[in-house]
Amino acid sequence: MTGQIKYHANGNPVTYAADMVKDYRSERFFIPDDHVEPTRTYLQRQADKLSAAGDKQGAAQAYRNRNRVQPMGVQSSP
Repeated sequence: MTGQIKYHANGNPVTYAADMVKDYRSERFFIPDDHVEPTRTYLQRQADKLSAAGDKQGAAQAYRNRNRVQPMGVQSSP
């Protein structure tokens, strides 16, 4: 099992999603706890949108990325 620790001060889910494309080999992405739900929600919406458009491969990748997001056990700010 592998994992990447990622932190972006802005907490932008799009930024985390772009990182996941670049670091596609990592099985897990550990991000601050308060960035987890917004990122998972963004990826879920992206997957649902791709699925509705008939892009099964794109949707599968977005669902996979959603499941890769894991909390790192800390908040982004104290």
